Amino acid sequence: MLTLIDNPAAFAQSAPIEITAEQFRRIEDCLPRQLGNVGMTKLEFINAILHVAEQGYKWRGLPKRLGNWHFIHFALIVEALRYC
Repeated sequence: MLTLIDNPAAFAQSAPIEITAEQFRRIEDCLPRQLGNVGMTKLEFINAILHVAEQGYKWRGLPKRLGNWHFIHFALIVEALRYC
């Protein structure tokens, strides 16, 4: 069984939700490969999506440290459309 959380009790008290490089390595092979000239890693992309989901933000509220909100939003739409 794939588990991303080693210590659920400690995870529940931590903020914000971001996965580590080690956690990302566990799921990396399950993700589609990146297409085109991408300015961020898949780990940064996943953490940005987790941040928006956790905080209930609109995409424009994404902190700059997590990347350009417009790029991440567009990339998510493109990825979703690939599987429709």
